[in-house]
Amino acid sequence: MTTATKRLIWFTEIASVTTIIDQLVKSTITSSTKLPIEIIPGYVQMMLFKNEGIAFSIPLPTIVIVPLVLLLILFGAFYLKKELDLTKPLALTAIGLIIGGTAGNLIDRFRFGYVIDFISIWKFPVFNIADAAITIGIGILILWYGVLEKR
Repeated sequence: MTTATKRLIWFTEIASVTTIIDQLVKSTITSSTKLPIEIIPGYVQMMLFKNEGIAFSIPLPTIVIVPLVLLLILFGAFYLKKELDLTKPLALTAIGLIIGGTAGNLIDRFRFGYVIDFISIWKFPVFNIADAAITIGIGILILWYGVLEKR
């Protein structure tokens, strides 16, 4: 097996596992009759929230959101190919998390017309596993390529 094939498999596994876990947890949350659940009273709870907006629940119709996300992915792909060293597992992991999280949220958009969010922490907007994966992936790229690579 070539190194390029191993990289592609790694990326595909990260993206696929992220999407599958996101969708499985969302399915469990939507079928639960015991919500909301207080994890840390007053600070952390599991709840069902139908997010019809974009990041941080900013309202936009789905007809605008889906093309916008697809354009961001397209521009992001061109930028990543040009700027990142895709031979490094950390870069592939970050991109896999971002693509997997994006896929999880797009599946919701196509199925329901909204994204299922369920993690509520204090005063932050309600989010889900896909959102967390996207944030972690972007964080890796910012830290690794924005800070660590320059040293």
